[in-house]
Amino acid sequence: MGSRVVIEIAGGVEEIEIKLQDLGLSFRQIELKTKSQIIHWHIQKPGTTGTLEADFSPTQKTLTLIQRSNRSAPWQDPIVQEIKRSLSLSSN
Repeated sequence: MGSRVVIEIAGGVEEIEIKLQDLGLSFRQIELKTKSQIIHWHIQKPGTTGTLEADFSPTQKTLTLIQRSNRSAPWQDPIVQEIKRSLSLSSN
């Protein structure tokens, strides 16, 4: 199944993408036809396997990081924790 981490954030798409770039990750936005109000990314670490998914709800100001068991990789846990630490409202 995998795991989900939901983070309440102050910023928006630009702050999220800057953080992903700062962490050396590659990403692309994917349009979800069933959730048009959600911004969805597939995130990868170049040179490794695995894909981390992320959903951002601009109206709720929440970022959900999704680790799927069939796409998991060792780099994901530390990255999720760093994103949570740096973007979370509760850490500011």
